[in-house]
Amino acid sequence: MFFQIDPQQHSNFKSQINSMFALRYRVFCERLGWVPGENQMERDSYDDQSPTYLIKQEGDGTVSACVRLLPSMGANMLRDTFPALLSGRACPASQDIMESSRFSVDTALLRSRGEAELSRTTYELFLAMIEFGLSRGLSKIITVTDLRMERLVKRANWPYERLGEPQRQIDGQKEIKAVAIAGEISVDALLAVREKAEFWEPVLFQPVVSSVFPENYKIAS
Repeated sequence: MFFQIDPQQHSNFKSQINSMFALRYRVFCERLGWVPGENQMERDSYDDQSPTYLIKQEGDGTVSACVRLLPSMGANMLRDTFPALLSGRACPASQDIMESSRFSVDTALLRSRGEAELSRTTYELFLAMIEFGLSRGLSKIITVTDLRMERLVKRANWPYERLGEPQRQIDGQKEIKAVAIAGEISVDALLAVREKAEFWEPVLFQPVVSSVFPENYKIAS
């Protein structure tokens, strides 16, 4: 089960968010070498833009998978960091489009449980994104990714379109072939990925309490 941390809930989930930054360090700094990181955590300026996070938390409290979501109308990686991937086109921007980034899965942990668990978690993260999009009335989620991840999206039967031609990018010390894509948000897309994953239950839990106590709550003495 994944759960959703909205911007107004960040302060209530500090330990989970820190565990997420630690996972991102292991993925983007140690394994991929794309960014330097600091203090065993990976965090960038887009985490200051009030994102929504979708995370999977293990029984011991650690985060094993996550993704960051930002409104397309504000600062985002595709328009502000990787505009070359749009091949001269304008970056999609509207109220019904959001951008995903920092898609991370703890492959070391999940491979220790078997490859099927890794595939299941990746599918669950895709499904969580689509469920999130449906709950927000989105039409698509745009993202910057590499060709390997694009193949995973295609294999999951998630309908998508390329927003430009793949381009070689230098991330940290590594050269990758990056591409911008837009995943369709619809009931049909949800059903297509569920059918491929053979997983029919909802995967996303959204906390309904924004704080432990309302501001005007008083404990009786």
